[in-house]
Amino acid sequence: FAVDLAQDGSNLLLDWVIPIVCEVCESTADQYLRMVSFMGLDRCLAFVVEMLKGGTDLGQTTRARLCTDDAFVPELMRRVKDLVWMNWENSFVLQQIREVFARVVRIDQLWREGRVKKEAVTPFANSLIRCALELEWHRKGKYA
Repeated sequence: FAVDLAQDGSNLLLDWVIPIVCEVCESTADQYLRMVSFMGLDRCLAFVVEMLKGGTDLGQTTRARLCTDDAFVPELMRRVKDLVWMNWENSFVLQQIREVFARVVRIDQLWREGRVKKEAVTPFANSLIRCALELEWHRKGKYA
């Protein structure tokens, strides 16, 4: 997974596997397939964490892309955050959702640390705050 596939910097994990796993998480109605999909997504995100930490043997193109592309990681984070948000109250996949959320938070921290221009609040943190503020009042107490 951690090998660059082409001169343009495409990567099997980043460009194909994660989007397809996210698509399955979004579209499946089967609870067991959803649970397995979230487990797979968690495993994929673990690879992304290792890539950002520099703990994998991957090409410089992919590492540079993760740390410098202003759109790729925030878009990945938005998509995974939306999946977590939509499934947070699904007791069947709650454990997997928690693990995915913890990985996404870690990715956000590592991505911010690896950037030259450090934002006070990352786009991911911004969107989490916005989602929490937009909750109906009777749900806010549940997550406080």
